[in-house]
Amino acid sequence: MSSSTSSSSGAAAAGASAARDEWKVLVALAVVFLLAEAGIRLTERRLSVDIAHIRGAPEVAARLDDGTRARDVLVLGNSSARAGIDATLLARQLDAVGRRSTRIHFFYPDGGNIGVWRWAWRRYFAPPVKQPDLVLVCGAKSHFDDIAPKPVISAGCFVSAKDTPAFLSGELHSLESRLEFLLAKASLSFVHRERVQRRVLDMLMPHNREVLGAMAASAALSAPHSEGSARLAALLADLKAAHTRAIVVTLPSVTPYDVPGSRIAVIQESAARWIDLRRVPGITPRDFHDGAHLNPDGAVKLTSALAQALADHD
Repeated sequence: MSSSTSSSSGAAAAGASAARDEWKVLVALAVVFLLAEAGIRLTERRLSVDIAHIRGAPEVAARLDDGTRARDVLVLGNSSARAGIDATLLARQLDAVGRRSTRIHFFYPDGGNIGVWRWAWRRYFAPPVKQPDLVLVCGAKSHFDDIAPKPVISAGCFVSAKDTPAFLSGELHSLESRLEFLLAKASLSFVHRERVQRRVLDMLMPHNREVLGAMAASAALSAPHSEGSARLAALLADLKAAHTRAIVVTLPSVTPYDVPGSRIAVIQESAARWIDLRRVPGITPRDFHDGAHLNPDGAVKLTSALAQALADHD
């Protein structure tokens, strides 16, 4: 009897000890998570130039309402627009043909496309923010494809809290993607885990990003593309509702590409305009840094062509 009692007491004590150890592990994990979350929130803008640019979007929006009488032009784009449009040159050339001085503002996150621009516009630039005089939606072959934006980066950087229900119901159609989105809404360390991994890899292999970037650009150029335009139509509808002039600009690429007629029809039906700069006289493959990004000489040629086209549209 005493032996049985002793055995039961020992088992109970062992179970209690195991439970305490499990709680210690859970508490330790919670502390590590909270420390990681706090660290990411404090240092987020230093993770990359791209993140710093995205987090600066409210500052761009504030400059639209700083009391000046300048003509404000907002460029929604990505790295192709960043490399190809010289803001100083564009403003100077537009000033020469306009009645007001011109200011150029950019929102061009890496990998930006029509899905990203649509939700980012709603989060950072839609009314009650003072509207720019003109919005240029700039992209090349794949940037207007009707593809759902990625849930994690969208949650962390582009979709506002008030737009979350619409994004969940309209863009995400699987339980896994919706859970990813909600987790990313709650945790910046989850949003940026891949960026942190890349920073570590950069220290170990300094040139890996250039190689991976070239591979990704090549894959994007050769991948099949969607001809749908629902997301483009939604963005242009938002701009029209805000009484903001919109022009869609197709940018040059080393590899020629077509624009579907249905996409042109959507632009026209939305009361927007289309500037076709896929083939700019004087731009040759030598003016490209890679398959998608212009070098400084190419940027001068593209910017001058864009300024002329905008002057013709005024």
